[in-house]
Amino acid sequence: MEKLHNSLCFQELKNQDDEEAKYNPASSWSQLKSALNVWFEERFGFDKATYYPIIVNQLSKKNDYLKSAINKALKAFRKRYEVEIKAKEEKEVFNLWLPEKNTSFTADYEEVEDINKNVYEKFYNKKLGLSIRCKKQHHGKK
Repeated sequence: MEKLHNSLCFQELKNQDDEEAKYNPASSWSQLKSALNVWFEERFGFDKATYYPIIVNQLSKKNDYLKSAINKALKAFRKRYEVEIKAKEEKEVFNLWLPEKNTSFTADYEEVEDINKNVYEKFYNKKLGLSIRCKKQHHGKK
């Protein structure tokens, strides 16, 4: 019964005719199942063995109150979701730093081969051991 329930919930989302109620069924069918579970359990105190057959029966019909309620809920959710997305997009302002076109490196740096993910054609890194030599010289050790 549970497999049929899950399949019909998915199909109900997939078969929405109204553009305002259409969503990606793969990402929203879990929320639909959860909403139906909460509604039947909290409103009526039913367990899954009792309300799964009711849902299966209602979703199997061509036109039904449950299908109409799901469509109405999807439309209301979409409006709220679009407002949230718009607000989020307006907040996402960031500063973009672009590297200088021409760069130069001192003798403290060496070219590193086989670096492909770099904004420059050549990649330079501080020479290994240079900082150790500097520390030794600074502390008087040789």
